[in-house]
Amino acid sequence: MKSLFILDWQWLKSMKFFIWIILGLSLLYCFTLPTLGVAFTPIMFAVTMSKSVSDNLQKTTGAYLFTLPFTRKQYVLEKYIISIVPALLSAFVIALAITVTSSFPKMGIPCLIACASVILIASILIPLTIKFQDNGMIVFRLLSIAIVALVVIIAEAFTSGEFLNSSLVMSPSPWFFVMIGIVLIMILLISISISNRLIQRREF
Repeated sequence: MKSLFILDWQWLKSMKFFIWIILGLSLLYCFTLPTLGVAFTPIMFAVTMSKSVSDNLQKTTGAYLFTLPFTRKQYVLEKYIISIVPALLSAFVIALAITVTSSFPKMGIPCLIACASVILIASILIPLTIKFQDNGMIVFRLLSIAIVALVVIIAEAFTSGEFLNSSLVMSPSPWFFVMIGIVLIMILLISISISNRLIQRREF
């Protein structure tokens, strides 16, 4: 799948202006609203990388793309990897940086929410984009608006004193996180299965 990673790296460089905007806003949020800073970068990065599917599957490029030395299943798997793994790493790095350098020690729960959001976003957006790639930009814009709203809700919830002092945040049960992890893994596996079926049926 090395060729796929190279293609996506080239695609990402073409989006560098948008990436710089995301990084600039993320830095601003880290100083002004840390919970939003933890969630914003991973979520927007996942959305941006998922959008590469729409650009790849355009009629002018899709037919050529699958003449390269990789299978359609490998293509789908690579899209999930680049949409989820870097976003999860950025969530942990930002949460750790904020915890170490500021007076906001409770970044664990916002980080976990950001990670869960990243997995859900990729699981929803990738199969939708494969299915409706001709309307990919519409899907991308609508989802971006929904994500921004989600991030604002997360930030507001975790900056409110009542929520931070709730028993779930102060002493969450380990089984609570295990259940969430199992559900997320199931959603991700179902999404990958659906995406594989859709990409196999796709004609160029």
